[in-house]
Amino acid sequence: MAVQLVFDSTEHFTNLVESQDYRLAKTFAESMLQHIYNPDKKITVAEIYFEEEDEILDFQVERKNIIPNLKQFLRIYETEEDYEGCTVIANAIKTLECLV
Repeated sequence: MAVQLVFDSTEHFTNLVESQDYRLAKTFAESMLQHIYNPDKKITVAEIYFEEEDEILDFQVERKNIIPNLKQFLRIYETEEDYEGCTVIANAIKTLECLV
């Protein structure tokens, strides 16, 4: 099951994405890692509720974009010096690249 997140607005969410917020990246990365062996073409990473707009968005990633997304998260983890998390992501990337 995808993680459920609540934000004040789409603007707030967009600002976090653009600033490469570590907590958001960690949440997304951990959710993706839970589903890396899912055979579906798209993986629902998060269900996001925007309070101001009263809308729900299923944030999905296509299987072909998992590795590029994990590489982006890896850079964010490196910036935050979360080296344990870096190891987990790097190993997942290596595993996925062997499966391709």
